[in-house]
Order: sequence, then C-alpha cells, then structure tokens
Amino acid sequence: MVAGLVAVAACGSPTDTVTTPTLPAPSAAPSTAPRPATTLVADVTTTAERLDTPVQIAMIGGSEVEWAGVSVAAELAALGVELAGRPTGVQPYVTIAAMPEHDEAALAQAVADGADVLVITLNIAWLTWEEPHCNPPEGAPPGDQVERYVCVLTPISDEVTARRHAALERLISAVADTGLPTVMFATPHSTTSLADPRIADLIETREQQMAGFDPQLDHIVFVAESFTRGRDGFTEPEAFSDMVHPTPTGARLIAEWLAEQVVALPV
Repeated sequence: MVAGLVAVAACGSPTDTVTTPTLPAPSAAPSTAPRPATTLVADVTTTAERLDTPVQIAMIGGSEVEWAGVSVAAELAALGVELAGRPTGVQPYVTIAAMPEHDEAALAQAVADGADVLVITLNIAWLTWEEPHCNPPEGAPPGDQVERYVCVLTPISDEVTARRHAALERLISAVADTGLPTVMFATPHSTTSLADPRIADLIETREQQMAGFDPQLDHIVFVAESFTRGRDGFTEPEAFSDMVHPTPTGARLIAEWLAEQVVALPV
C-alpha cells in the first residue's frame, strides 16, 4: 500500500467516477480496455419484473482494487457476471492506503447508493499498522518497500494492536449489519512475496489472526488468507508489479476468482 496519497470513491459504471465528500478523485482512471464477455450465472431465481435491473456490486478497498490505471473492478465488470438471471454493475469505492474507518465510510456510501452485493478487501496490515511510525521522515526517500511492510506487519504495542483490532471489528460488524450478501477477503499478495523470507512468516501470522474475525454468517464469504497462496500465475512481475498491486494480468485473474465467489452468494 502507498501512504500519503489521496482517497477516492467511484460509483456508477466502472468507468464513471463520482467523488464522495470524503474521498477525492483518483490520480489515475481505471482501465477501460474492452474485453470479451464471459458470462457466469448464479443458480438462483428472481421475479420476472426485476430481470432487466442490474444487481449492483459495490467493490470497496484500497489501491489493490485500482492503482496506476489498473482496475480489478473494471475487470470484474468485463466478465459479465449474472446473478439471479440479472446483469450486474460494479461500483468501485477506493481509498488509497485505506484503513478500516475509510472502508466504513465507503460502506455507508455504497449502502446509500443502493448496493445489492458487497465485495470488500481486508488488509492484514490493519492488525498492527501505525502509519506515522512506519513512514520515512518528511523529505526522505521512500526506502525499501519490503522493509516498510515488515514495519506495518510488526506489532508496535499492545495499545496499538488493541485499537487496530477494535477498528476491524467495527468494520466487520457494520458489514454484517447491512444484511447484504458479501465477499470479504484478505488483500491478495503475489506468490513471490508470500515466499519472501523477510516477510513470509509475518504475513502468515497476520492471516491466521485475521481468521479470528470471521463473523461466520451464511450471507458472508470470509477469506482470511491471500487466495493466491499455492496458486499458479500470481508471480511478480507477471501478475503483480509489487507485493499487492496487480498488473492488468493480475487484475483479470483476481476478478475471475472474485466472480466465482460472487455467483455462489445467496442473492
């Protein structure tokens, strides 16, 4: 994740950006390159009068959702997923360097916008992250990204850990309270980073801790560890430009995995 950048929220079609009062406009628009449609159909039913009304999928997350012109949300929309025999629209709500409180604000906006389905990324760094502590001094070069990630994944104090866990609990509780079908999943990592000895154990430990936040509700799919673990094709630099930011190829692969999760939801 890259700290210190602006936050954005987009709603409407994947190429139609609308700024909310709390989340200013992004520096880079989502990729709009046309892709062949692949239709995935959920085995559910709905009333005939609603068949032409798109199911609105709100995709909430950080730069792993949209970054430098690469958009997982746009790739998901391009797949042409159908739910209950209805087309879907994907509305991204993106905050660069998002924390749980930013996702809570995006969640409230998505519900107000009439979202029918939620897709939310969960950053395992939220369990320990204290932004000022891990940022380089003002004016200093950014430094090594892996070393910074070691910092954000390493507990600073019991007080910070308790505060961060409480913030994550509030977000998950707010999601559960909407009653909307939801996919909540840990931010995907490149398999290259998952094997990096400098951070592999830290990532795995935080993923194991994340599993304890599973609300265990029928309408919520909760994936606590990076789904890329043990899968082919999610390497750097082919699928990820760094540990968590996908390339166009990675965005497509992530979107295909997400489509499988979404069509299994109880819509």
